[in-house]
Amino acid sequence: MEFLDKLGKKASETYKIAAKKTEKLAKETKFKLQINDLKSQVKDTYIEIGKKVYERHEEGKKTVNFKTDLEEEIKKMENLTSEIAKTNKEIKKLNEAEEKEKKEEAKKEAKKETKKDSKKE
Repeated sequence: MEFLDKLGKKASETYKIAAKKTEKLAKETKFKLQINDLKSQVKDTYIEIGKKVYERHEEGKKTVNFKTDLEEEIKKMENLTSEIAKTNKEIKKLNEAEEKEKKEEAKKEAKKETKKDSKKE
């Protein structure tokens, strides 16, 4: 009976670990997809900027006024890069939390082993 109890306990622990890892992986994947979407928007904004600069050239203008001609695109670019940075921070937090959990789990396991060793002696 003790064997079945240990087996059930180990299966439960394994399930919890797998569930946590799956949840973390799903969140990280979601964040990475968001970053890819934001990067795509950044590329589109670069294209918009290039088109506007070329249009000014075609119109015979020698200069581009960033304040008036490109203000909207510049603000959009700033917002996109800010969102990318925030999302990267979220991924970093996820990874740091996982590392912290691993360290805490290793400490618990070490304490268990110490207790087992002291009981044997």
